Amino acid sequence: MNLLFLAYSALFLSLVVSGCATQADLQAVQQEREVLRAQAADNKAAVESLRREIDQIRGEMEELRHRLERVARERGGVSPQLKLLEDRLSALERQIRMRSAAEEVPAVSGEPVLAKPEEPSVPAA
Repeated sequence: MNLLFLAYSALFLSLVVSGCATQADLQAVQQEREVLRAQAADNKAAVESLRREIDQIRGEMEELRHRLERVARERGGVSPQLKLLEDRLSALERQIRMRSAAEEVPAVSGEPVLAKPEEPSVPAA
């Protein structure tokens, strides 16, 4: 933009110095210069607007990053539902082991032993 402005200014000065410029030529150059100034002002405003928008987006990203880190720290431990499922699974595994062990107990009197292991209480979901 500055180069274009300088070029028009140099053209304007050369025309004035040479004395060949008519009043219409001078007005045309001035109009072009005003148009260029308006375009430069519009471009500057657009750039500033984009900078503000980028800063806003950066702020939102930083806020989201902090929220994500907080959630990750809060969920660092085992969730209650996962703990409940793990406890239920452990109880079922103990039941299976107890039943397997009871089936392997030999009969002493010749009659089969019907051992029914105690069933651990399984928390309801």
